[in-house]
Amino acid sequence: DVLTHRSLQGGTLTRELSPTSHEQHVARTFALSYDRLDPADPTDAQALALLARAAYFAPGQPIPRDLLLATITGAAESPDAALQAQDALWRLRDLGLLEPETTGTVRLHRLLAVFVRTVTRDTMAQPAVENALLGAAEPLLAAGYPGPLLALLPHLRAVTESLHPREEARTADLEDVLGRSLAIVGDYVGAQ
Repeated sequence: DVLTHRSLQGGTLTRELSPTSHEQHVARTFALSYDRLDPADPTDAQALALLARAAYFAPGQPIPRDLLLATITGAAESPDAALQAQDALWRLRDLGLLEPETTGTVRLHRLLAVFVRTVTRDTMAQPAVENALLGAAEPLLAAGYPGPLLALLPHLRAVTESLHPREEARTADLEDVLGRSLAIVGDYVGAQ
């Protein structure tokens, strides 16, 4: 676990070097923001779900906002659900848990993704990301244009690599989609 590394746990020396003299324990710093999300509040509950799902995308890579929202059941089906999902994204941004990008994407810091994976109890997060990636990639593959696939490739690769120990149909589906995507963008060796 990278968060248990001594350099990320602070200590006396780092407190003395801190301009604000605060404890520099990375996981505890993340927990300060994470613990402000109240699972009893509907917006915060959805923010927790979105954060758990963001942790299963490629760490540190821009996540298309629409793709992240597609991981939440019902977010695209009603205007109220879509607004609540947007509010949840804003809540995560306000707490410093997600970084909005100007290109319509959000980014989750690599260390924060590790933290979220260790504290979340959302067993549907990873399957939701897998389903969203499959749903987004199939129409792009059918169209055959490589440009839109480039945004999905890091996520397809990360999710597929995390599934290798699992031997099930979804693993094969994701490997197939990743292979076809790599072929369309011209990475024939990777596709093979």
